[in-house]
Amino acid sequence: MTETEFQREALRVKTFLGVGGKDADYWVGYARGLRRGYHGERFGSAAEHAVWMRLADEKDTDQSRRDRGRGYREGLAYATTKGGA
Repeated sequence: MTETEFQREALRVKTFLGVGGKDADYWVGYARGLRRGYHGERFGSAAEHAVWMRLADEKDTDQSRRDRGRGYREGLAYATTKGGA
């Protein structure tokens, strides 16, 4: 992923977050996953990454945390399939 692609995707996320609504938690997670995918291990610790990766699968937590986890995974996947860090 080039810096231009990263910036373009980050702007798209900012636009969706500005809209708000029920998908805001997803976009918060997506933004964090995008940054982790682009910057690699320089962004966040391994422990933080593990927590974010688990959120989507937690059955005993609220939907907003699961949405953040799903967004994180998808943002990370997008960044790494585009070339990543």
